[in-house]
Amino acid sequence: MKLFLLATILLLCVPPLNTCKTVLRVKKRAMEHACQTHRSHFEGHIRKMSFPDLEGIANFFIGKALSLTGIQIFDVKLPNMKVNLVPGVGVQVTLESSLHIKGILLFANVDIKVDSGITADVSVTKTSGGLPLLKVSACKSALGQIQVTASGINLISPMVSAIQGHIHAMISKQLCLTVSNVFVDANVNLQLMCANHINEHFELQYNVPTPPVVKNDYVEMNMYAQYKVEERVLELPTGAQEFTLPPPDASAPDSMVTMAIPRDFFSSIFAALHTSKKFSLTIPASTSSLINELKTSYVGSYIPEISRKYHESLAVGIKISLSQVPVVTFQSSQLAIQLTSSVELFAVSPRSGNEHMLTFSVGVTLAAKLDVSVDKLKISVSIQKELSVSLASSSIGQCGCTSSSVSGYMQTVFEKAYLIHINEVLSIGVALPALPNMNLIQPVFDIKKDYAVMSCDVQYT
Repeated sequence: MKLFLLATILLLCVPPLNTCKTVLRVKKRAMEHACQTHRSHFEGHIRKMSFPDLEGIANFFIGKALSLTGIQIFDVKLPNMKVNLVPGVGVQVTLESSLHIKGILLFANVDIKVDSGITADVSVTKTSGGLPLLKVSACKSALGQIQVTASGINLISPMVSAIQGHIHAMISKQLCLTVSNVFVDANVNLQLMCANHINEHFELQYNVPTPPVVKNDYVEMNMYAQYKVEERVLELPTGAQEFTLPPPDASAPDSMVTMAIPRDFFSSIFAALHTSKKFSLTIPASTSSLINELKTSYVGSYIPEISRKYHESLAVGIKISLSQVPVVTFQSSQLAIQLTSSVELFAVSPRSGNEHMLTFSVGVTLAAKLDVSVDKLKISVSIQKELSVSLASSSIGQCGCTSSSVSGYMQTVFEKAYLIHINEVLSIGVALPALPNMNLIQPVFDIKKDYAVMSCDVQYT
């Protein structure tokens, strides 16, 4: 049911500036799976239908009118549920129901059984505040034969007809309204999907500015993502990127959901983390993974000028910060992130504190691995190429160090400390446009020229 709601969104608020586009495609079988999984939602609403007592049932045997009281639905079964996609109309849901109703007539229990069929066309509008609003635009119901039996009393034909007429009128009046209420209640979940996804690094909000395209086998919609850092809208590093997702390829994975994620979506993630200074790192001299490397005697083996300045080995502290926004590219079917960092080396003197030694500009290209956990996009990175190192400033006088002489040391620092820090920052994940209690499972990623395609199935909890 929840994935069905996601697939039927037609309008949301108009996208604000500085948004990046994604394309979401939901297969017909995904919506069928959602309805089958959440049939209890329909059954529960139908079971709550209420019936007034039926007064004045003629009984010629005892010579007075009787009343059928305590009428309530005892059991509901939905043996068949179907979803059809109708281009130009929307999503059509067909239900077959079997109702078992009970009541009391005089001193006898009356059992009433009736089958029905319901067909509902579901469209979506939006509230004045820009939130999605599900509506059943058309609904029709058809009732089968109504069977009436009683224990301990003979029901003559006029009595049966009166009960049948009452039940028929009540069910016909309420059934479509009840099914409509299922979708009305579902609006809460839709609003949760559109609410801000807040983590310790940034805020992310999705919206759908235009009606989806309804095909025979899938529903496709554009979704826009907006990032905020400290309540300020993030400027896209490369500007909004327009693209279209080609029709499904026969060789593509037969997944329930496909989402196309462009370069500027990933660029925005790294730009948000850069803006919030999450990629900055101070490496204290006590860092256990670099216990040997954080000494002037060790650094001096790469840069002799340090050994000449510090005859007694001192502890070394390092500060790393990004000097520009990370650059995201798609290279050879892989997502690559280029970082340009400033790396400052300090000698930690017990007498004078931190003494600046050298500052290097270090460029590194990271290869990203993509995954999905529950409803979040997970990114982890590894170093793809050798580091590019150049001297930016020196406080120890003329330094004859070269890129080749220092790159080995920087490689060690990045692998043992900075790369670990970056992956810890990224491990919090990025919320994808999923509904509550819906997990995205078995993801497969395919990197295209301008975007990444995620194909996955869904699981409900």
